[in-house]
Amino acid sequence: KCTILYQQRRYRCEACELTFHEPNPFINSSECLTYETKLNKTCSIQDAPEAIDNAISTFANAGIKEFEPFYRMLSNWRTEIINSFTTINGIRINNSYIESKNKILEKLLYNGNGFSNFKRTRNRILYCLNKNDTYKF
Repeated sequence: KCTILYQQRRYRCEACELTFHEPNPFINSSECLTYETKLNKTCSIQDAPEAIDNAISTFANAGIKEFEPFYRMLSNWRTEIINSFTTINGIRINNSYIESKNKILEKLLYNGNGFSNFKRTRNRILYCLNKNDTYKF
């Protein structure tokens, strides 16, 4: 059984209860960032296709069976991963804004204990999601 740790692999022998350590082949001994972190932080949309292909081949040729689902996932989602490096005004596109709005909506509905007035519920949601907007009554 192999458990991948941050900077090393740890093997545990079931029979003798000993733990064996081996350096992670994807991290140089002088570095503390993983291959994936460096790829994510340093690539641009122009470099991404080659970098993703290199990552796929690196994980495929590692000889570690636990990496098989990971490099298959990279292969299957290659186009979407490359598109995630697209930037607008220097900021990468992601879905964190929508996810935060969904979380606020879930909290409102949970804390409302079953709103009975739809108009009031709608107004409360619009107010909480758009606090900078102005309203006229």
